[in-house]
Amino acid sequence: MDSIRAVGPERCLLSTDLGQTINPPVAEGFALFAQTLLDGGFTVEEVRRMAVTNSAALVE
Repeated sequence: MDSIRAVGPERCLLSTDLGQTINPPVAEGFALFAQTLLDGGFTVEEVRRMAVTNSAALVE
């Protein structure tokens, strides 16, 4: 989280390597990931930006 704070959510995107059988399903694991960021002090808007907006900008 310190790295995200250092550069700012506007310069980050979220991804995971979930999908292995020993890990939670992707949707569940990503929700846990997002909740960890929220618990760490990031706002819903910041998490949405990193998970949705910034990622979408890569393919536009």
